[in-house]
Amino acid sequence: MRLLLRAPSSDPAPSPATLSLVVLGAGSSNARCRILGGEEEVTFRSGVASELVPGQIIEVRPSRDRTHRQGVRFLRAQVAAGRSWEDSVEG
Repeated sequence: MRLLLRAPSSDPAPSPATLSLVVLGAGSSNARCRILGGEEEVTFRSGVASELVPGQIIEVRPSRDRTHRQGVRFLRAQVAAGRSWEDSVEG
């Protein structure tokens, strides 16, 4: 039996309980999002990504947060709530 030794992870600090994201674009299994109030972009992976639309603001509960070697951040999470941009501006 061979054991593979891995270097310590360089993943970011643990994610908060919920995170607000603005959807920039969506595909069948992932969506490109920006963290609300910041400049950082993440690739959000979820089974409901195909139901998201650009401009939508979603609240997610992260379950996995990884950074790829090339600096691309991937986030797997469950959607806790969603609202449209218009709802955020008016309310």
